Amino acid sequence: MLAAPFRALFRRLFGAGARPAAADAHAAIEAGKQCSIAGDHANAARAFERARAIAPGNAEAHFHLGLALRDQQQLGRAAACYRRAIELRPDYVEAHNNLGSVLQMQGDNAAALESYRRAVALRPDFAQPYLNLGRLYAAAGERDQAAATFQQAVARGIDVEIFRHLLSALHGETTAHAPDDYTRSLFDNFAGDFDRRLVDELGYRIPETLAARIAAIEPQRKLRVLDLGCGTGLCGVQLAGHYSRLTGIDLSPAMLDKARTRNLYSELADASIVEWLQQAPAAGFDLVLAADVLVYFGDLEPLFTLIARALDAGGLYAFSIELTGQDTFVLQPSGRYAHAVNYIRNLSGHLGLTEVEAFAHHIRGDVNGFVFILRKPGAQALAKACL
Repeated sequence: MLAAPFRALFRRLFGAGARPAAADAHAAIEAGKQCSIAGDHANAARAFERARAIAPGNAEAHFHLGLALRDQQQLGRAAACYRRAIELRPDYVEAHNNLGSVLQMQGDNAAALESYRRAVALRPDFAQPYLNLGRLYAAAGERDQAAATFQQAVARGIDVEIFRHLLSALHGETTAHAPDDYTRSLFDNFAGDFDRRLVDELGYRIPETLAARIAAIEPQRKLRVLDLGCGTGLCGVQLAGHYSRLTGIDLSPAMLDKARTRNLYSELADASIVEWLQQAPAAGFDLVLAADVLVYFGDLEPLFTLIARALDAGGLYAFSIELTGQDTFVLQPSGRYAHAVNYIRNLSGHLGLTEVEAFAHHIRGDVNGFVFILRKPGAQALAKACL
């Protein structure tokens, strides 16, 4: 559905226009961008088609139409739009980079590599082509080429923390946590297609599982819920009707834009999880959720300590992890962390969180993991502990 703030603009745009063609084309492009932000890719494509019809030589219109078509999985048409944008503007770096992405989605990795390399050559200070190029090398098993690409970005001073994290993952060097900039960049770029790819293609069901178990454990109570790494609001959808207040925290502005369109959250904060929790009032929540979030933290003790503080007596902490056979945690080549079940249990016991449920669970794609639901001691348990 077309969002209200630009509905009138969209109607005017598709009526008879008396303005100069360039102004109408610009208005169509802006209307299309707003549709894209709202997830309305069909109307976004319609607006960009209108801009292209008004101004066939406008490279931006072709490029944005390509984005809208890609988001509807019309990959061949999207590639054609990117190629036309490049014909009109040969140095259009974003078009080269996105053409590479579509070609990679179509399985033409050799052509994708050439597009990414061209984007890097055209603008050596642009981070995204280095990310795409290095990840494609890594996926193809060309680890040396991937490392050289990431190292090139570091040498140029481009998003140094991000590329050092990727280098650590490639080299098997486990660090304490992923940099905030890495997580933000990853999900800002993933936001437009997040729900379809994660849920529809990769079978991601952690929000449904957590919500179902919470409803079984607390069937009557309306909960004050903190959704850590809330993303587009998938947990909020599953918890609808089961909370009195729902607060979402995420580092990615693009993901938060998606979550806002659901109109489920009492508050959405663009913040680092740890920094937000450090400022949060103690005992303010009955439930803290971390669905597929701990994969961006290695050492969980600082985070778990803050979560225990944020929970009210008797409150629940529900989360998923990816699994490792090592003793504690490891940074995987994917750039995500995996944790050992005993590490979670030892840490939880140290903090006084009791295990309510724990079970193996599919995470996404070919990744399996574990779900935990922990409880902070209730008022009676706390009173006994103080005796």
